[in-house]
Amino acid sequence: MLVDAGTVWGDDVETARSRLEMLNRLRVTWLEEPFHTGALEAYKGLAAVAGSLRLAAGEGSHNFYMAQHLIDYAGIGYIQIDTGRVGGITVAKQVADYASAKGITYVNHTFTSHLALSASIQPYAGLGDHTICEYPVALKALAKNLTQQTADG
Repeated sequence: MLVDAGTVWGDDVETARSRLEMLNRLRVTWLEEPFHTGALEAYKGLAAVAGSLRLAAGEGSHNFYMAQHLIDYAGIGYIQIDTGRVGGITVAKQVADYASAKGITYVNHTFTSHLALSASIQPYAGLGDHTICEYPVALKALAKNLTQQTADG
Protein backbone atom coordinates (compact mmCIF):
# COMPACT_ATOMS: atom_id res chain seq x y z
CA MET A 1 0.00 0.00 0.00
CA LEU A 2 1.20 3.51 -0.85
CA VAL A 3 -0.02 6.42 1.29
CA ASP A 4 0.01 10.06 0.12
CA ALA A 5 -0.07 12.46 3.07
CA GLY A 6 -0.06 15.57 0.84
CA THR A 7 2.31 17.60 3.10
CA VAL A 8 -0.35 17.54 5.83
CA TRP A 9 2.21 17.66 8.66
CA GLY A 10 4.24 20.63 7.35
CA ASP A 11 7.44 19.85 9.26
CA ASP A 12 5.90 18.32 12.40
CA VAL A 13 7.90 15.11 12.86
CA GLU A 14 6.21 14.10 16.12
CA THR A 15 2.71 14.11 14.62
CA ALA A 16 3.92 12.10 11.63
CA ARG A 17 5.84 9.76 13.94
CA SER A 18 2.67 9.02 15.90
CA ARG A 19 1.26 7.36 12.75
CA LEU A 20 4.24 5.05 12.16
CA GLU A 21 3.08 2.13 14.32
CA MET A 22 -0.21 1.88 12.43
CA LEU A 23 1.44 2.36 9.00
CA ASN A 24 4.05 -0.32 9.73
CA ARG A 25 1.40 -2.68 11.12
CA LEU A 26 -0.47 -2.32 7.80
CA ARG A 27 2.83 -2.97 5.94
CA VAL A 28 2.63 0.32 4.06
CA THR A 29 5.46 0.48 1.50
CA TRP A 30 5.79 4.24 1.26
CA LEU A 31 4.59 7.44 2.83
CA GLU A 32 4.42 10.16 0.22
CA GLU A 33 5.06 13.79 1.06
CA PRO A 34 4.43 13.82 4.79
CA PHE A 35 6.20 17.22 4.87
CA HIS A 36 6.82 20.23 2.64
CA THR A 37 9.47 19.66 -0.04
CA GLY A 38 12.09 21.80 1.69
CA ALA A 39 11.63 20.30 5.18
CA LEU A 40 14.80 18.21 4.89
CA GLU A 41 15.37 17.86 8.65
CA ALA A 42 11.79 16.67 9.16
CA TYR A 43 12.18 14.05 6.42
CA LYS A 44 15.51 12.96 7.86
CA GLY A 45 14.08 12.70 11.38
CA LEU A 46 11.09 10.62 10.33
CA ALA A 47 13.11 8.41 7.97
CA ALA A 48 15.46 7.55 10.86
CA VAL A 49 12.61 5.98 12.86
CA ALA A 50 10.30 4.76 10.07
CA GLY A 51 11.39 1.13 10.08
CA SER A 52 10.57 -0.62 6.81
CA LEU A 53 8.37 2.26 5.68
CA ARG A 54 10.19 4.40 3.11
CA LEU A 55 9.44 8.05 2.46
CA ALA A 56 8.63 9.45 -0.98
CA ALA A 57 9.17 13.09 -1.88
CA GLY A 58 10.20 15.43 -4.64
CA GLU A 59 7.14 16.30 -6.69
CA GLY A 60 7.63 19.93 -5.62
CA SER A 61 11.26 20.02 -6.78
CA HIS A 62 11.77 22.89 -9.23
CA ASN A 63 15.34 22.04 -10.20
CA PHE A 64 17.98 19.33 -9.94
CA TYR A 65 19.43 20.73 -6.71
CA MET A 66 16.16 20.51 -4.80
CA ALA A 67 15.87 16.84 -5.78
CA GLN A 68 19.55 16.26 -4.99
CA HIS A 69 19.10 17.66 -1.49
CA LEU A 70 16.16 15.33 -0.85
CA ILE A 71 18.25 12.38 -2.03
CA ASP A 72 21.40 13.34 -0.12
CA TYR A 73 20.02 14.72 3.13
CA ALA A 74 16.39 13.72 3.68
CA GLY A 75 16.64 9.94 4.01
CA ILE A 76 13.95 9.28 1.41
CA GLY A 77 13.57 5.96 -0.40
CA TYR A 78 11.70 7.28 -3.43
CA ILE A 79 12.23 10.48 -5.40
CA GLN A 80 9.12 11.60 -7.28
CA ILE A 81 9.79 14.01 -10.10
CA ASP A 82 7.39 16.01 -12.23
CA THR A 83 9.31 16.42 -15.49
CA GLY A 84 7.48 19.63 -16.38
CA ARG A 85 8.18 21.19 -13.00
CA VAL A 86 11.81 20.14 -12.49
CA GLY A 87 13.06 21.64 -15.77
CA GLY A 88 12.29 19.13 -18.51
CA ILE A 89 13.33 15.69 -19.68
CA THR A 90 17.08 16.35 -19.45
CA VAL A 91 16.96 17.51 -15.83
CA ALA A 92 14.55 14.71 -14.87
CA LYS A 93 16.97 12.19 -16.42
CA GLN A 94 19.82 13.72 -14.41
CA VAL A 95 17.76 13.22 -11.25
CA ALA A 96 16.86 9.64 -12.27
CA ASP A 97 20.49 8.72 -12.88
CA TYR A 98 21.64 10.43 -9.67
CA ALA A 99 18.94 8.67 -7.65
CA SER A 100 19.84 5.31 -9.16
CA ALA A 101 23.52 5.80 -8.29
CA LYS A 102 22.50 6.58 -4.69
CA GLY A 103 20.15 3.58 -4.34
CA ILE A 104 16.97 5.70 -4.39
CA THR A 105 14.02 4.61 -6.54
CA TYR A 106 13.01 7.13 -9.20
CA VAL A 107 9.25 7.63 -9.71
CA ASN A 108 7.65 10.07 -12.10
CA HIS A 109 4.86 12.33 -10.86
CA THR A 110 2.50 13.34 -13.65
CA PHE A 111 -1.14 14.28 -13.36
CA THR A 112 -1.82 16.79 -16.11
CA SER A 113 -1.99 15.09 -19.50
CA HIS A 114 -0.90 12.11 -21.52
CA LEU A 115 1.60 14.37 -23.32
CA ALA A 116 3.20 15.17 -19.95
CA LEU A 117 3.19 11.44 -19.15
CA SER A 118 5.01 10.74 -22.41
CA ALA A 119 7.73 13.23 -21.43
CA SER A 120 7.84 11.90 -17.87
CA ILE A 121 8.58 8.31 -18.81
CA GLN A 122 11.67 9.24 -20.85
CA PRO A 123 13.95 9.54 -17.77
CA TYR A 124 13.31 5.84 -17.05
CA ALA A 125 15.46 4.84 -20.04
CA GLY A 126 17.98 2.32 -18.77
CA LEU A 127 16.55 2.08 -15.23
CA GLY A 128 15.22 -1.49 -15.26
CA ASP A 129 14.60 -1.67 -11.50
CA HIS A 130 12.59 1.56 -11.27
CA THR A 131 9.08 0.40 -12.09
CA ILE A 132 6.65 2.61 -10.16
CA CYS A 133 4.89 5.13 -12.39
CA GLU A 134 2.20 7.65 -11.45
CA TYR A 135 -0.01 8.76 -14.32
CA PRO A 136 -3.38 10.36 -15.10
CA VAL A 137 -6.24 8.01 -15.82
CA ALA A 138 -8.25 10.79 -17.49
CA LEU A 139 -7.19 14.05 -19.08
CA LYS A 140 -7.55 17.26 -17.13
CA ALA A 141 -10.14 19.58 -18.68
CA LEU A 142 -7.51 22.12 -19.72
CA ALA A 143 -5.43 19.50 -21.56
CA LYS A 144 -8.52 18.15 -23.27
CA ASN A 145 -9.74 21.63 -24.28
CA LEU A 146 -6.35 22.54 -25.80
CA THR A 147 -6.26 19.40 -27.95
CA GLN A 148 -8.27 19.17 -31.16
CA GLN A 149 -8.02 15.40 -31.39
CA THR A 150 -8.33 13.20 -28.30
CA ALA A 151 -8.47 9.47 -27.67
CA ASP A 152 -12.16 9.62 -26.73
CA GLY A 153 -13.36 11.61 -29.69
